[in-house]
Amino acid sequence: MCHNITFTIHKIFETAFAPLAIDIDAAPPENTYTDLTAGAESARFYQIELE
Repeated sequence: MCHNITFTIHKIFETAFAPLAIDIDAAPPENTYTDLTAGAESARFYQIELE
C-alpha cells in the first residue's frame, strides 16, 4: 500500500525551528528518526510537518 506521505522534522536551534531532516518517506504504521546531532546535556524540542 503506497500512501505517498513524506514529512520534515524541525528542531529548535537557539530561538527558532529549523529543518533537521527533509522529505523523509513515511513507513506506516510507525516511523522513527534518530537525531545524531543531539547530545545528552539538555532537553530538545521538535516539530513534525506532514507534506
